[in-house]
Amino acid sequence: MENEFWRVGPFLTPTSPGVVLVYLRRHAAGLSDMQPEELQSLGPTLAATARAIERALQPERVYSVMFGEQIQHVHFVLMPRGKEVPVEHRSAALILNQAQ
Repeated sequence: MENEFWRVGPFLTPTSPGVVLVYLRRHAAGLSDMQPEELQSLGPTLAATARAIERALQPERVYSVMFGEQIQHVHFVLMPRGKEVPVEHRSAALILNQAQ
């Protein structure tokens, strides 16, 4: 999936099914470096990607996060979370547990 400003692809390392990267085609280190048109297309692109994950996997929630620490380029990680995930592994804990 891609459009004029964004590409969607698999996460760089093995992870849970449905985890994808949404990344800006042009280089920008952070949100403040983005052009108005890129910013305008961000929400619809993230929403379309989340809907595709929801259709495929029926998760209870799709998380979206952006760090930009190791790779200083605008990209978002979208991660589905099912009902079976215990409360102590939800939200930020889900990210921390995947890093272990």
